[in-house]
Amino acid sequence: VRDDTMSGSAGANYPKGALILVEPMTAGITELVSGDKVIAKRCDSAELIFRRYVEEAGHQWLKGNMPGCPTLNADEYMILGVVLGAWLP
Repeated sequence: VRDDTMSGSAGANYPKGALILVEPMTAGITELVSGDKVIAKRCDSAELIFRRYVEEAGHQWLKGNMPGCPTLNADEYMILGVVLGAWLP
């Protein structure tokens, strides 16, 4: 984990420096569930992000745990994998 967007009080805490285990979408994951922690990349960029996948009122979002972290439209991102676990520093 490279930043603090997934650390905070909402659910699981993934502080900067934590190691995460990611199952690639190509490994057979067919459907995301609201609340899944995911690795994604913006369609027009190579930069990876780590966020929670959230479905609300028919829309899909990518949200960080850190208060004040901007909510991102999941339609603008490609989900690459689902986080299965973490090792904290």
